[in-house]
Order: sequence, then structure tokens, then C-alpha cells
Amino acid sequence: EELHEYTSYPVTKQFLNLKEKFFKKLEENSESAILILDGLDKLDNTHVTASSLNLIFASLIDATVSIRNDELLPPGFQLKIIIPHDRYLSINLRDSDKIDSMHAQIIWNKTTLAEFVRKRIEVSLGQNNSFQNLWRSVMPDTVLNKYHGINEDSFDYILRHTMYRPRHIQAYLKEISKRYPAVNIESNMIPACVVDVANDITRHFCNEHRQDHQHLLRFLQLFDRKDNIMTYSIFRDRVLFALNKFHSNPDVRPLVDDKIDSLYMMGVFGIVKFLEPGEPVGDRYLPPTKESKRHYVDFFYKNRQHSVSGILADDSLIALHSVFIDSVNLRAHPSMIVG
Repeated sequence: EELHEYTSYPVTKQFLNLKEKFFKKLEENSESAILILDGLDKLDNTHVTASSLNLIFASLIDATVSIRNDELLPPGFQLKIIIPHDRYLSINLRDSDKIDSMHAQIIWNKTTLAEFVRKRIEVSLGQNNSFQNLWRSVMPDTVLNKYHGINEDSFDYILRHTMYRPRHIQAYLKEISKRYPAVNIESNMIPACVVDVANDITRHFCNEHRQDHQHLLRFLQLFDRKDNIMTYSIFRDRVLFALNKFHSNPDVRPLVDDKIDSLYMMGVFGIVKFLEPGEPVGDRYLPPTKESKRHYVDFFYKNRQHSVSGILADDSLIALHSVFIDSVNLRAHPSMIVG
């Protein structure tokens, strides 16, 4: 029996007894409990293989299913696990359709991110007001894009240098407030802060994905002094060049289309599209332009297609994310802003 305790650790008899008592206590008192596991994107995977990492997450999901199907589970108990989306997609699971029914994506858009910021300004200032009024009370209306000679809305300017992650916005606002404490923020104070934080975001982004994309930074550096907007055929050729350069063994070399789809889902690039006459704008962000034709850029976090390599034509335009413009020394398009 003692040997069995060791081999079944941590699911020992003591654990099972505690679990039963805990569930029974919740049910008897009609109480609720929510257990949240977060921070899994911070796992140190430096010396871990991709298959081992996937096994960790697959086992975690399998354990969640087991708990959900536990016959003693009281109605007031909930278990929520925050798993990085790219890691979830890379796991091969049995009964994936059943798992998907338990899975919900956390999706941020401009409206929810604005509300995220509004609540924090509201607490800081002790004022209850709309996002626009609160934002304008601490930030300038516009930021001058010196390269294009266009004034951009200050919130849109910061937002297009994020991947629609709240922590990216927090990083920019924290840097601005740290660099200019207790002063009114002016338009010319923002761009330099955005450049420095974007460099940090690029570094963290490459570290975050190094398990599956070990040469991501070196790949991005292949675009040094290249246009940030290019045809799909040019981009595909560079991806293929990188795969041949960084993966000498063809037996383990990823397929170029699979790699492109993966880069899209990560947010490395988006698809440039032009607004047709009479086409409704909807909730799309149309960057300001001096051209007569308006454009927008579909990134994965705006348009969650899991495969784009099959729908892009050679002359389709793709855009590398704005967060990389300075960190890998991209050359901005002369008339189109990426956002």
C-alpha cells in the first residue's frame, strides 16, 4: 500500500479524502469556489522539448476533464485554466470536439481594451466618465506620425503598436508616466516611449515563442531595411529561405505553408485589404491616409482564421506588425500605416 501511495502521488488516499471532504463541504453549505490557474505562459521552457511541453498542457487538460466528470463534483465548483492560445492549438488531443466545447477564447478588441484603460484611469483620478473624456484628460488628442506627416488619434497610435494584449497597453502607459511624471503628456512625448517599449515587446515576444520558433528573432532580422508591407510571394520566399537556412535537416524542417499559418496566428503579420466602395466599415480600424482609397490590416487577433496560406495570392499584400518597425529596422510604407 505504501508503494502504491508513492506511485500514485500526488493523488494519494489522503488527497482523495481531502477532495471528498472539500466537495461535500461546498455542497452542504451551498457555497461556490472558483479555482483559477494562470501564468502558464511564464513556464521556463529553455531546456524542454516541444513535445514535452505539449505533454504538460495535454495532461493538464486531461486532468481538467477528469475533475469535470468527477461524480462527487458539486455544482458550485469551477475550474478555469488560462492556456496560451498557440499552445492550445499545438496540442493533439483525443475527443478534441468535446474539449473545444469546454474551451473559450479570451478575445480583446478596441472597445474592450478602451474599457480596460477607462477603469484604471477612473480609479486613478477618482472620476466616473466616458473613455474619451478620461483619456483626453491625461493624454493628447493626437500624435504626429512624422514619417507620413499625419496626425493619428493618440489611443489608436498606441493600440496599433500592440497585439491587442492589455499588458502591452499597460507597458506603454507605464513607460510614458515613468518618463514624464506629474506633467501633462504632450504629443511629442509619446513616439520615443513607444519605440523603446516596442523593442522590449519584440524581445519578450521572441522569448515567448522560442520553444516552437527557435530562430524567430533571426527570421525577423532578415527584413532589416526591407519594406514592412510586401507582396505575399516575397514574404513566402523569405520564409522558405529562413527554413532552409535555420533547419539544415529536411526531415525535421517545417512545411512553408504550415510555418506561414503559424506566423499569422502568432500575430507576426497581417493581411492588407482595401475598403470597397459602399462596403461598411463595421468595427474595423482604418488608419489615416492621404490616399483616396482606405485600407485596413487583418491580424489574427482581429480575424481569427487558422489558415491563410491557401487563400493568399502571390500579389496579395501582407504587413509585418508595427511593433517590429524599429526593433528590426523595417522601412515604413510611403503611404500606408499598419494598424
